[in-house]
Amino acid sequence: MLTSVSVPSPRAVLTKSPGETRERRPTLKLSTILEKKPEFDEPFMAIKPPPWDRIHDIGFYRQCGGPENVRDTPSRVDTFARSIDLLHARSGHRYKPTKGKLPDGGSMFSPSRLFQLPLAVRLQIYRHIIGTVGANSGSRPIRLNAMVHNRLAWPEDAFDSLSDVLAPLRDILIASSALRIELLAALFLERSVHVTFSPYVRPATSPLAVTFTNQYGCLMQRITLELDCTRLGYGMDAAAAGLAPGMLHMDSLVHGFVAGQTARAGYSTMESLVVLCRRFHGNRPSIEDQTAVPYTGPEYEQVAQQLAGLCGLVDSARIVGFSAAFSNALARRLHGEMSVSPTEQRQLGYIWCRTPSDAYKLLPGHRAYLDYGPGVGVRLSPRISLPPSPPSSVTSPSILTSVLPFRPAADVDMSPASSRPPSPALSTPTSYHFSCLNNAIMTIPSSQAPSPGWSRLDSYPKVPWGRQVLYASAAYAIYGLNILAHHIQIIWYKVGPARKGPDEVRSYPCRPSLSVRVFFPSKHVSASAKLPTLFTIHGGGFVIGNPEDSDVWNYDFAHRHSMLVVALDYRKAPVWPFPCAIHDVEALALAVLTDTSLPIDASRVAMLGWSAGGNLALAVASLPSMKGSIDNASRPRIHAVVPIYPVIDFSVPRASKLRARQYKPLPGMRGHRTDLLRPMAPVFDWAYIRGVKDVSGILRNSLLSPAYLSREELPPFVFFIACELDMLSMESLRKVSQLAGRPQPDDDAVVGCGEIGKPDELILNDERFSFETRTESSSYRWLLVPDSTHGFDQAFANSTDALQKLELSQAVIAEWLLSGPFAEK
Repeated sequence: MLTSVSVPSPRAVLTKSPGETRERRPTLKLSTILEKKPEFDEPFMAIKPPPWDRIHDIGFYRQCGGPENVRDTPSRVDTFARSIDLLHARSGHRYKPTKGKLPDGGSMFSPSRLFQLPLAVRLQIYRHIIGTVGANSGSRPIRLNAMVHNRLAWPEDAFDSLSDVLAPLRDILIASSALRIELLAALFLERSVHVTFSPYVRPATSPLAVTFTNQYGCLMQRITLELDCTRLGYGMDAAAAGLAPGMLHMDSLVHGFVAGQTARAGYSTMESLVVLCRRFHGNRPSIEDQTAVPYTGPEYEQVAQQLAGLCGLVDSARIVGFSAAFSNALARRLHGEMSVSPTEQRQLGYIWCRTPSDAYKLLPGHRAYLDYGPGVGVRLSPRISLPPSPPSSVTSPSILTSVLPFRPAADVDMSPASSRPPSPALSTPTSYHFSCLNNAIMTIPSSQAPSPGWSRLDSYPKVPWGRQVLYASAAYAIYGLNILAHHIQIIWYKVGPARKGPDEVRSYPCRPSLSVRVFFPSKHVSASAKLPTLFTIHGGGFVIGNPEDSDVWNYDFAHRHSMLVVALDYRKAPVWPFPCAIHDVEALALAVLTDTSLPIDASRVAMLGWSAGGNLALAVASLPSMKGSIDNASRPRIHAVVPIYPVIDFSVPRASKLRARQYKPLPGMRGHRTDLLRPMAPVFDWAYIRGVKDVSGILRNSLLSPAYLSREELPPFVFFIACELDMLSMESLRKVSQLAGRPQPDDDAVVGCGEIGKPDELILNDERFSFETRTESSSYRWLLVPDSTHGFDQAFANSTDALQKLELSQAVIAEWLLSGPFAEK
């Protein structure tokens, strides 16, 4: 359901009362101040914002009997006790958890008759205080933002401010820290909280929404988190298309919110989480010589996907305003859907789809329409309440797959609502989607709507000029810093302590500025003995990185498995964009293969690459120059390819990639709710493709996106290695499944599994993590490294788990090479 609102054009009016002497200081301008409250019934309507997009409204609850009975669960006293224990622990008090009862002696608190009462009695006392003090009725949520952040979507009387709620309790709160802790725990047990995040919400200007929420959010049992996606680049004006959406800052806000909530693990769970996305529906009106673009891009879902880190901490959730595919994925993550027995599945609870969505109230000036089928509709005004549909009682999350994306029909009924027949009863509320766009009724039969899928793009999305400036500044700055770091690295290797390095460093006339690093095995004594050879290509998003970064990996592999390892280099974007790096690697590989001074066995040559290097390895191996060797035109020069966590499909939006990876509560970088690559991925993509971004179909070019290479274009031996906690893992799984002739993963599939695996081990007996399709002349293998992030085998990931899995993965690669493409004929 969509609603639209008309408001007068605001004017900034700053008035100063007589005798006022308060000093005016420059502050961040969050919004304008209206001269008077808007009269929505006035004929003058200067601004008409687009309707809100809240077509998809789904959720789940675990308590039997429905979400209306969540508050009647018998464990509220226990939850109250656990909240007290948690707050004492976070405050650093010398407090022994006793389910809310203070110790008799040795406490830092003075004894009190109140704390000798049973906990249930104290909770009833606090409920009475909270519910009767002042004018507070306790029925409205407590807002933690200034009303300026909510005024466009919520009426003035929709919330109680925290200051109004706590002001009558001031004397109680300052009486003692123990009393304050228990009163706050009771307050957030009984009252719901509303938090709004937007690009304008900062710790300095909205301390309650940020700092206070992060500190005390673990006590709050019913939270509504609203993401305001109507600002800056997501605004309603046509010129807003040239602005950045400000999602990077909102990303840090959501990350802090999730981090604060994880503190409740082991103490309590959240009764209810409502995630609202406040955004406009459809496309922004285009300005001259510019195509229309959607009001919102994929960034808002990339921000919200961090909420999946609350899996297991939420008893019921509701997700409103996001796309169907994202809502499905997030609900599944929060619900914790796994492979469970039918008995356990019945105990998980219920998942429901609410149509029409009643998440937002109808404000004065809003108009909404409901569609019950062809030619049957009803107009809603602010005086008519929305009739919510009953929740669907199912015993598994399968109903999520019935939530379909919005697609307007070709015919639009513009007739007045009064001329239509009366609307039928809400007996089949999910037969149609309910929507409104500029007073037009749209009939959307669910049978005609496409199911959410693994969408793909043909050409590089149009990047607003403002964002291009940011990307260019970042890319060229990183490029320059990479050159400086490379020179410092070379000097340090010469004057620093001994380290694992190459036996020779060569250069060739075809690319004199690029070096080739050669690693001989320790057991190689005869210059005439030919060695199986492995080319390696470093990663770095095509912008950063140097061959020295992989010295340790190359040295260890050469010495442990008696192979010749040759590290190749390439020039970096944005100065040298696509396809320069491909031809650099091709030229150096041909130069090395024709170098007779190296003991290369031409019948046993493979190419390995990390990340961007994996992309280059696949692209170079498919070139015509690699199809025939020097002494035998029918024998390929490259016999096998080993891409390690490669980027191979630029046509898949980043939001789809982020939804397809696992998120687990692990320590360090592995537990971050933001993918390691996500912050810099747009910059690296722009830098590498910038020269050809306007060419139609470029994203499906097989040299740029090797996912489009056919089996005949690649060597007969391909071994994909990916990381379970990496946004690039699903594209590798899809490609190796295609090459191996296996079924493709489902559109909403996620790699790996939700459980945390054993440390220091690979999983080789589970097809989600390892499989191989082998014949006498070919092999297509898949290995997913569990609980590992992108770059697990590089120098910066030096944890014990990463080092052990690095050594194990090297052994698996060597065994695969020696038993297949490098096997003695």
